[in-house]
Amino acid sequence: MYILTITYTFDPSYICKPFETEVEAVQMLNKFLEKEICTIKNEDGYEPTVIRSSATDVTLIYSREREKNNRQDEAYYRILEVDEREPSSVLELGKKNAREENHGIIKYHQHGVGPEYGEDHALTNNWDPEKDYGNDYARVYFRMEAKGYQYPSFSFSEEDGAAFDKELISVFSELGWTCSESSYHGRCATWTKGKSNLYLHPQNFSGEVLKNEIKTVAEAIRKKVTFRLRWVELYETIYDMTDESYKEYLQSKKVEIKRALFKNCHTTRRNLYHQKFQVAMQLARRFRLHRIALIDIEDTWEEQTIKYIAQVMDEMVADGFLVLTKASYGQDLVRSINKTEQRERKISPESM
Repeated sequence: MYILTITYTFDPSYICKPFETEVEAVQMLNKFLEKEICTIKNEDGYEPTVIRSSATDVTLIYSREREKNNRQDEAYYRILEVDEREPSSVLELGKKNAREENHGIIKYHQHGVGPEYGEDHALTNNWDPEKDYGNDYARVYFRMEAKGYQYPSFSFSEEDGAAFDKELISVFSELGWTCSESSYHGRCATWTKGKSNLYLHPQNFSGEVLKNEIKTVAEAIRKKVTFRLRWVELYETIYDMTDESYKEYLQSKKVEIKRALFKNCHTTRRNLYHQKFQVAMQLARRFRLHRIALIDIEDTWEEQTIKYIAQVMDEMVADGFLVLTKASYGQDLVRSINKTEQRERKISPESM
């Protein structure tokens, strides 16, 4: 028997549906996921991030653009194989779980580096926790299981919740972390150490952590009484840079940015334009270095990458490579000059 569960970091409600086969469960998982993505696109106007650890383990991240903290709203889509006679066996150390600890070794998987999955169809163990990463941080997910937070309720009893919180306080206090925001109304606690931060949901401890600290945290939460570590996933590198240092990085990319802008602002006719902010935002995602404590202002005019790209666009307008106008509703619109305009102005993108 297979159980599809959908739980949320921001809402105590959940979805739990049984299926006879894994194929049926995966199909329904994808239907729920696609429906939620379409709803977010239509109602909120952005595309959420989807992290597929496997076909049966998917995380949906809701991008709250203007939220002024490092916590992210997430939904976890999981398919669990259970013994119909023993539903409580979900929390047992699954011998068939490909993500289980292998001979006592903690699995660290860095996304975007080499093959994502091995021959066993499980995430590869491809990140070296012993390496010195200097002052670099990573967006990291410590995949967890917690006693009492399980099928079918996915909600702590008062006793289990108190025990979970007590052990969290003990473990992270010993590591030198501080609780910056206590759990409340279905929200989980946030703990910090220096510029590192973790949002401690029973299924995922997630946030931005100094890379050289990740192993220390993983070993501390590996196997406790009320929770245990399943494996660790790392995503993008996050840098601790001053605005001035970051400006120097962007200036080193100026020629590339100009050429990309000219290409991205192309239209087929003179009366067709792109929204200036949308062009800047899309290009910023290509050139941006993620910086510690600034993730939540990305994709806004306040973010330094978008500001810089907008300045470069203004320079290209002044130099004649781009045409800027305003829509009737006040939005700035932009396009690249076409071939005829290039001949008239005696300029070409190769000269930028």
